[in-house]
Amino acid sequence: MEATEQEKQLDYAKKNTSLPEALDLARIEAFQMEVSERGGAG
Repeated sequence: MEATEQEKQLDYAKKNTSLPEALDLARIEAFQMEVSERGGAG
């Protein structure tokens, strides 16, 4: 079975993307508030 283009892209992203060990919840919350104030939610 041949991998689709999307599967190839996801595999590449998995191998070449790094995520932090722990989330910075304060920064996430500040970002969510900023987006909400701009009317970007919904």
